[in-house]
Amino acid sequence: MQKTKSVKIGDQTFVVCELKVREIWELVNNQDTEKDTLSQYQDLLSIACPGITENDLLDMYPSEIDELWTAFKEANNSFLETTRRIGLDQALMEAVKEAVQGSIRRSAALFNMDTVQ
Repeated sequence: MQKTKSVKIGDQTFVVCELKVREIWELVNNQDTEKDTLSQYQDLLSIACPGITENDLLDMYPSEIDELWTAFKEANNSFLETTRRIGLDQALMEAVKEAVQGSIRRSAALFNMDTVQ
């Protein structure tokens, strides 16, 4: 049975879902070099948190995004624990970090803001 975790942010409730092995496999092995990091990050969010939009994320405070990440970790604890046990947790966290940083850089560029270094 799929685990879910609900997170209330402002007047919206988001449901973060446990990913299927196939979904994880396809995201990790995505060979589409034409897709930018933001698109790949949005792919992950569309699966893990159906209904969330890029605008929802851009309108959130960092602490609210942290709440979503905490819910993702709770819903996907079995997968994350397995990656830790086999030593892939650091590589996974680096990939997530790069995806988030790329997303922030692109968002900042859209608004002509200084980018994150």
